[in-house]
Amino acid sequence: LTDDGTWTGNITLSLAGSRTITATNNAKTGNDAITITAGAASAPDASISAVSPSPATAGSSVTITVTAYDEFQNALASGGATVVINVGGANTAAPSVTDNSDGTYTATYTPTASGTDNITGTINGPAIGTDGDGTSDGTYNLTVNPGAASYLKVTGTASMTAGATNELTITAYDASNNVATAYTGVKSLTFSGPGTAPDSTGPRVETTAIGTAFNVTFTAGVSVADAATLTAYKAESISVDVTEGSINSTGDASYDLDLTVSEGSANNLAYNQHPTNTVADLPLTPAITVQVRDQWNNVRISDSNTSVGIAINTNPPGDGTLSGTTPQTASSGIATFGDLSIDKTGDGYTLDATSGGLTTATSSGFNITSATIQFTSTSSSGAEGTTPANLELTLSVVSVQDVTVDYALSGTATGSGTDYTLAAGTAIITAGSTTTNISATIVDDSLVEANETIVVTISNPTNATLGTNTVHTYTISDNDASPTIQFTSASSSGDEGTTPVNLELTLSVVSAQDVSVDYAVTGGAATGSGTDYTLTAG
Repeated sequence: LTDDGTWTGNITLSLAGSRTITATNNAKTGNDAITITAGAASAPDASISAVSPSPATAGSSVTITVTAYDEFQNALASGGATVVINVGGANTAAPSVTDNSDGTYTATYTPTASGTDNITGTINGPAIGTDGDGTSDGTYNLTVNPGAASYLKVTGTASMTAGATNELTITAYDASNNVATAYTGVKSLTFSGPGTAPDSTGPRVETTAIGTAFNVTFTAGVSVADAATLTAYKAESISVDVTEGSINSTGDASYDLDLTVSEGSANNLAYNQHPTNTVADLPLTPAITVQVRDQWNNVRISDSNTSVGIAINTNPPGDGTLSGTTPQTASSGIATFGDLSIDKTGDGYTLDATSGGLTTATSSGFNITSATIQFTSTSSSGAEGTTPANLELTLSVVSVQDVTVDYALSGTATGSGTDYTLAAGTAIITAGSTTTNISATIVDDSLVEANETIVVTISNPTNATLGTNTVHTYTISDNDASPTIQFTSASSSGDEGTTPVNLELTLSVVSAQDVSVDYAVTGGAATGSGTDYTLTAG
């Protein structure tokens, strides 16, 4: 104590709060209340935590809290520090920080990747030294779990052969593209995509037809091994999709499996274009085409090696001969025969297509016929001055042989140069042609006459059969003007004893037809009815 009875000393206090200081001297005691506040923020003593939520879920917001302490671990009750927060690890972020003015600082971010995020920060420059995960190393390690399943993804081999198997794996993903590990247990899946083969064999997953739901077991978001084996039979390029309730693989092209199913090995032949009715010795058209197919009847478009031959199976006349180029080599799985022909007519021919050990194909029935010959039209006409009159004959198809047909003449016109010149005979359509004319020379006479006809009838064809139009009528139209008729003179006379009196009528030209004219008896001084003459109107 000093002479004046006072004592002065220094006391160091580190725990913030309200305190009472008491001094005692023998029996004397004195005290006073003081308040101790936290000191400046100390980075090594500050703490960082992710408290909402922990663990986090991908796609959901996370709140990070920094609590400021002084060097004696007293929590600050006011703000003002400069705080920076960084997120690394599975996700990266540098969220903005809010000063809450109470010694705490908060920031939020939304992780999208599952895994572990490492959250660190600084306060007024130095690194924050402690954290709330129990490690106290200044890094808060936050576990981010995947979200709920949002879509499914199909993986497997991108190519396969018809009839083979393809092990599919189905994986569930959340909306942030993390494997949805909570998607586990037995799920009812429905597959789609692969089609039915030409032989009606349908695709399946395991033993269940495509399009029908069946159960698949999942572990941590992934289907277990050998739980979804696809067998496809149709050769095609398709997308394999899967659906389970409201989630599926159709939302994006990358979710499904783009699959190419190629045809199997050669197994059988089939007509793509059957032979059709054709004239003897002419090429069978359209060209016959034969497919090389696998056992599910897929056309082997990859096949440009198989040799296919064609021969007559059913031969109605017994001696029909097939000509043309056979065998032919397939191109993209199809053998084409463009020059085959059969020389004999007959109904019900069939052809066999063969190739080694492949199953033979028999065509549908077809007929080999003769060409038909007929008039192009059944009638025509022309004036006497029009010559020659060409009556056209038409062949239904081009023939490799000459075609002949006899023709006979009839009608009202006179031949041998009177009205026309044409003799009965034989018309020829030469090989390679389809038409010829029967030509009549028409006489231009001066006779006035009625229209006359030449009727031509065809018969007895060779290398062809008769068509419908076997008779043609050609009409010769008279081109001569009608003659005039008149009295040779306007008057004449004679003695009473001269009888009969002939009053001559004259035609301007000779007519091939009778010409008649009415006359009347009128006027004059003579009296008829036997008095002066006998003549009545007529």
